[in-house]
Amino acid sequence: MHRPTLTLNFTAGGAIAARRIVRAGAADGAVAQAGAGTETPIGVSGELGAVNGARVDVHLVGVVNIEAGGAVERGAPLASDSDGRAVAATASSHTAVLDGAGANADIAVAGIAAGDEIAAVIELAADATAVVSRTAASSIKEAGKITCTTSTTGKKLLVSWRRPSQAVGIALAAATADGDIIPVLLAPRLI
Repeated sequence: MHRPTLTLNFTAGGAIAARRIVRAGAADGAVAQAGAGTETPIGVSGELGAVNGARVDVHLVGVVNIEAGGAVERGAPLASDSDGRAVAATASSHTAVLDGAGANADIAVAGIAAGDEIAAVIELAADATAVVSRTAASSIKEAGKITCTTSTTGKKLLVSWRRPSQAVGIALAAATADGDIIPVLLAPRLI
C-alpha cells in the first residue's frame, strides 16, 4: 500500500540511523538524529539513514515506519529516546524551594527553561514547613528565571513546573519490544 508523505532531503549533521526521529541540525539545511524527548523533532529519517555529511531523506508529514525504543501502546504520542527511537512521550515535573524577590523582579530558578510550564508558585512559612498562600500569576521570563506579579521579598517559595515532551506523532500500532518497526502518523506537537 502506498502511503503519501511530504519528504525533503537534508544534509546529515552526524550519523543518522534509518527510521529515527530527527531534529534541525546546527547549519541551515542540516538535520541530526534526535536525542532526548525535549528536543524539537522535525520528522523521521528515511529507510536508508546516512553518515555525517551525506544526504538523507526526512519524512515531515504522513504515515511512516519508525523504530521503537521499547514497548509502546497504539495511539500513544511518541517522542525520541536518546538514540532517536520512538518511545511514549511524557512530561516531566520539577520543583524547587527558593527565596522570593520584589514584585515583577527576576527570581532565579535552577533548571527551569523557556518552554517549560509553571504549575504553581506557593508561598511557604519561613521554615518551609507550611503553606501560607499561592502567589499571583507567575511566568517564565527566560531560561533560569521567573517573574511573579506580587512581591515575594523575604518569603520562601515552592515553584513547581513541568517540561513537556516534544512529540513527533502518534503510534498507529503497538510495539512490544525495543527495535520493533511500527507505523506512525507524523504530527509534531507538545505533550
